[in-house]
Amino acid sequence: MIIWEDNQQFLQQTLLKNKLKILKKCYLNYNLKSILQGKVIILLNVKYIFQYNKYKNKIDLGTYTRFSSTPAFKNTFQNFQAQQNSAMFQTSIDRFNFRDNHRIQFQIDEKNLKKQYQQGRINRKCQNQTSIANKVQKQIEIEDFKSEQKIKAKGLRQWTYEHRAHLQNNWN
Repeated sequence: MIIWEDNQQFLQQTLLKNKLKILKKCYLNYNLKSILQGKVIILLNVKYIFQYNKYKNKIDLGTYTRFSSTPAFKNTFQNFQAQQNSAMFQTSIDRFNFRDNHRIQFQIDEKNLKKQYQQGRINRKCQNQTSIANKVQKQIEIEDFKSEQKIKAKGLRQWTYEHRAHLQNNWN
């Protein structure tokens, strides 16, 4: 951000005259952000900044860094990193994990997950079959119990009939 304190009209005329030359040289745009009490603040968004030299009446191109040096490379991954609560987040340990099969590890994980799903389906089918077999066995036991009860009741009726018939006979 650069603040020019000179005359506003002179600055606008200078920028309009030099706009095409500067854009051709630097490939950048400028945004007239705000005008505060005769001061013009211009924000530039790419590689170069404008420095107004009031003694020479022209705009010079300069770099962002002090002494025109190239800045050191930064770790820009933090600017594009996924948030910690999202599924795409990776810790630095995971990002820099270079094992022999780090490129195909996701395939191995998917294969293991598929095997687990398949084993889970097989286990559910086995549990379902055993529960059906247990139900059938219980039904058979209930039917056997009922048939035994019917036989006992029939035998008891027959015995009581014979007992009454024997008691009513007088040929003892």
